[in-house]
Amino acid sequence: MNQKRVLKGILTALICLTAPIPAYAEDTQAPQVIDFAGGIETIDKLDLNTDPTLMSSMTTDWEVALESPADANENGHALLFHDGKLYVYMNKYVQGGKSEHVMRAYNASDGNIIEEKVIPFSSISEIWVGNSILSHTIAVDDEGRFLFVFGNQNDTPSLTLVTYSFETNIADVFRTVKVSNESLKYNLNASSLSLSDAVINGNTGADFTLSVNLFVKQIDANHQDIRSVPLTIKCENNIVTALREKQNTTLQEYHNYVSDLPEYNIGSICEIDENHILASHNPAAFKPTNNIDRFSLFCDSNSGYYNLKENWADENLMPAIGDYCLGMYVVKHDGHNVLVYAKSYVDNCLYNVVLWDDPSSFANMKLLGQIKVQGKISVSNIYKEGIRQMVVQEPKAVAPSEPSSAPRTYPTKDYYEHTTFYTYAPGAALARHSIVTEEDKIYTALTEISAESPLRLDGKTLLGCEYSPIAIHTPSGSLVAEYPASAAIDLSLLPSGIYIIKSGKSAIKAAL
Repeated sequence: MNQKRVLKGILTALICLTAPIPAYAEDTQAPQVIDFAGGIETIDKLDLNTDPTLMSSMTTDWEVALESPADANENGHALLFHDGKLYVYMNKYVQGGKSEHVMRAYNASDGNIIEEKVIPFSSISEIWVGNSILSHTIAVDDEGRFLFVFGNQNDTPSLTLVTYSFETNIADVFRTVKVSNESLKYNLNASSLSLSDAVINGNTGADFTLSVNLFVKQIDANHQDIRSVPLTIKCENNIVTALREKQNTTLQEYHNYVSDLPEYNIGSICEIDENHILASHNPAAFKPTNNIDRFSLFCDSNSGYYNLKENWADENLMPAIGDYCLGMYVVKHDGHNVLVYAKSYVDNCLYNVVLWDDPSSFANMKLLGQIKVQGKISVSNIYKEGIRQMVVQEPKAVAPSEPSSAPRTYPTKDYYEHTTFYTYAPGAALARHSIVTEEDKIYTALTEISAESPLRLDGKTLLGCEYSPIAIHTPSGSLVAEYPASAAIDLSLLPSGIYIIKSGKSAIKAAL
């Protein structure tokens, strides 16, 4: 377990307190990579709010290098949070080339593993049919029970729902259900369910609704189209229904791709907001059609489907195509859309963090920075297609209002917003991150800690220090410089940054 490493902020520059880090002048230049595994503590102010008195900062609270070569990195992973625990679900290779289906629980506060269990799916004949076990999605309900949704191997779209309790390690078939409003023929077992994230509201012991987005291929005699579609599963009064429909709407389809996309593991859909979706398509055997590219933005046309708005062209922001990484997620923070997604995977676990408050165009993206988390997979030929890094946001109702792991705060705050999210690179790395927006007491050139302090700055000249020796520290407490008592001290030789300046009982906080 590594120590927490903190990313805080200055508006236009990245400043390292132990060594200078150059700022980048334009968004089109390569972004600064914050390599937490290298032990760098960096301050970076994230410009999120129009109110200049608010500072937003990002923190990596903990990170774990998994080093799990047995994990089947490309198969059926999921990352879920419930009640202070982080759950990772994966397939795991065992002796003889077989695959076990494993759930690991981690303590969300420090990243320590709590327990790992092999899920007894082999006892359920309805789902144990070769590779069909891989085509599924998983969600955790309000009570902490898991619901697996398996696509069945037939031409009539149908699903098998399996409940699972981590505490008892018992898996049971909950229901098998057909997609009731669907006249088209497609095999949900051959869909991209394994690359979709489900959201469940309610609990499996009563009423619930589960929503998931997926890609399907029609297989009737007259059509061979691939479509991206929403799926909603409802349980009301013990009656279960499944509809090809977006929850609370009549939308039955995002886009029809015709037939020039690969059938398996096609990609994933990220809902940016109610009117915009970002589709990332697996590059394996990918043939652009109808101007669709690997990453495409779709907008609600208000006529039953989404129109292609544009394709992603900014290679600086785009994931590395050669690494085949997938995984786009929106973290909601203080009214903002913060897009967190895989930048690369095979050589490094790297994530881009992008502000996208107006998702009507890729041109409105603003790169806030990159996170490089320790750990990498054991490179193999089987780990080259459809590898996906995952992100899950901790529910606001659970997040503490004043977490001990948050960046340094100040005695008087009129504004404080905190968001926690987790990143997971299967077989490689797991980490927890925080975004904090608060009233900034270090925004102008000088902030007083003591109202009676005689210390003051005139440019980079320190005044009022003639009575006691001077000690200058970083905000984290490291001693930077010491000076004898003097009426005026020239601080121009100090690197630009934020400092705590102390003289006797007087102290100020200064930005040089």
